[in-house]
Amino acid sequence: MLVNGLAVDALLAATKPARVRFAAGAVLLALFPPIGGALDLARPTPPSPSIKVALVQPNVRNDEKWDPESRERIFGLLSDLSRQGVAQGAELVLWAETAAPCYLLKDRMWEPYVENLAHELGVPIFLGLPDYQVTENKRVTYTNTAALFDETGRFVDRMDKIRLVPFGEQVPFSRSLKILEKVDFGEADFIPGTRWVVFDAAGARFGSLVCFEAAFPDVARRYVRLGATLLVTVTNDSWFGAGAGAEQHAEMAIARCVETGRSMARCANSGISLGVDASGRRIGETPLFTRTVSVVEVPLRTGTTPYVKFGETAAALAGFETAVLAGAALVGYTSRRRHGLARGSALSPREKAE
Repeated sequence: MLVNGLAVDALLAATKPARVRFAAGAVLLALFPPIGGALDLARPTPPSPSIKVALVQPNVRNDEKWDPESRERIFGLLSDLSRQGVAQGAELVLWAETAAPCYLLKDRMWEPYVENLAHELGVPIFLGLPDYQVTENKRVTYTNTAALFDETGRFVDRMDKIRLVPFGEQVPFSRSLKILEKVDFGEADFIPGTRWVVFDAAGARFGSLVCFEAAFPDVARRYVRLGATLLVTVTNDSWFGAGAGAEQHAEMAIARCVETGRSMARCANSGISLGVDASGRRIGETPLFTRTVSVVEVPLRTGTTPYVKFGETAAALAGFETAVLAGAALVGYTSRRRHGLARGSALSPREKAE
């Protein structure tokens, strides 16, 4: 607001020719990004390998997910949709954040169920699930986890969500200030993960951004620097309801693709599930609150974008430049006001009114 206000004041104070030049420069600056983007999109895309991913969207309500009576039905829905996706040529199956309605990796009934399903399909399954750990002092901790089972049904590896939602998944600073552990907002009280895992499946190397993590550019950048050729997002956006939140969340994920030059397969419990190419184009987008499976073919990319290479350096320089320009404009504005007040009669009607 300060910078814009100073720019308007400078424009109003300028002579007519200077105003024309100022306005012309502003229009050119505004046109530069869309013109540059259009030229980039029109440029032929070099050939690259791709992968077909089944985005399983069961549209299970939050109030029924954790009902033990619904467990068998939910796993049945996930299995049926997965079979449909593989029948359409999927090479990798994604289930959404906490899609498994149990502590799957500790469950003697449902972990073998998923193992057998992956073996039956002959396709890897990557899914979200809650998990818990018992520490040496008998303390139980919980994580928001995602796990990969390969095409033989073998459990390959897991990752725990690193960036947790404040007051939704964890009270900030509660690990440092023990008194905050007693604060209860009804949050899940997860602990953050510490391992950055790049999974190998069906010829792709992918890093997983769980839900909220897709809002952070540095998370996607880290996975790409670790060798990911694809980004995967699993999320449950049904908490947003029918408002704009789900669309905004998807737009954030799309921005990660443009920044890193990587495609993404995004699987959401109730939508929006979609594939995204490295230029931000949507592929196979699903509607909200619909039970469906979308099979998307997304390119596997390598290479380095300026953001992957330099990180937040450009943003820091832009912020510093803005601060310098704002300071210079403020000094110039103050000097002009002081000079005008000294002259008195030279004040404009607007300035006299102020």
